[in-house]
Amino acid sequence: MGICQGRPVPIQKSRSIYMSDQYNKDFDELSATRSEMLRQAHSQDEAEAMRAREAFFLKYRTAVLRYALSLTHGNLDTAEEIAQDFARAFLEGRFANATGANGRFRYYLKTSVKNLFRDRMEKQQRNQKRHTSLDSLMEEDREASIEALTPSESPLPDLPADEELDRRIRESLAPAILRQTWNALADYSRRQKPDLTYPSLTLYQFLWTISESEAAAHQAGTPLKGEALCQKVNEVLALNPPLSYASFRQRKSRGSIEFARLLLDEIRSSFECADPDIDMIEEECIALGFHKYVERAWPQWKTSNQSSQPAAS
Repeated sequence: MGICQGRPVPIQKSRSIYMSDQYNKDFDELSATRSEMLRQAHSQDEAEAMRAREAFFLKYRTAVLRYALSLTHGNLDTAEEIAQDFARAFLEGRFANATGANGRFRYYLKTSVKNLFRDRMEKQQRNQKRHTSLDSLMEEDREASIEALTPSESPLPDLPADEELDRRIRESLAPAILRQTWNALADYSRRQKPDLTYPSLTLYQFLWTISESEAAAHQAGTPLKGEALCQKVNEVLALNPPLSYASFRQRKSRGSIEFARLLLDEIRSSFECADPDIDMIEEECIALGFHKYVERAWPQWKTSNQSSQPAAS
């Protein structure tokens, strides 16, 4: 797996950012555990159910807001209103049918958010019609015409399919997370001791050069990897002595794991809550198409971050 290419290079140029063929299988296996949580959120014990609903919604509020932002093309005010509509409906217990979603809660979630978005658009259209009629009646010096009182309704926008909604989120969120990860890597590199053999070479420079070389070769239709990639990096960085292929592979492997660790940190930071649970971060990796990038760093990162979280009550 190559280094993530997400700085100034548009995300569309890195095909591996998109969902892999394993996406649906991975996601369904991971989210299957949510069914039991949803059943608790709609149990007969109202107090227990309300606690479970609040906890469950807090886990998914970030996802709800991201879907709403994609539907509203970045209109934060409207997206927040949709998220509030969802919260009210969920806390009132109106999502009991989601317990039969066979672990595919995010698919149910997307459908629900789209329905709330359509409801809000219809409401805005009705309000606009009423206001237009009132304005016409109050217009000075002339009588309002019948046509002015019954303006034609513009059609509601078509709602995107689930796959399109996922794609919008990845294209808007993934590049920002990658840029932040590269910035974090630059900060990390500045804090490290200089390399004894190459004192001016930082991990950031090394991985950046690999990424730029891979991206340029991919754009030219001539993929670059293996010893050819090693040779290209030696040329661009003017390393003397040049890195051997074995040393290049070792540095690249270690650097990729460090990059993945920082990427996971940035994904965690993208949540609204201060300390999202590990399962939510894993879900987000899959939803954003990052799980293949982080798979080698994931076990250790997961263990380290689980130990820092408070135990579930």
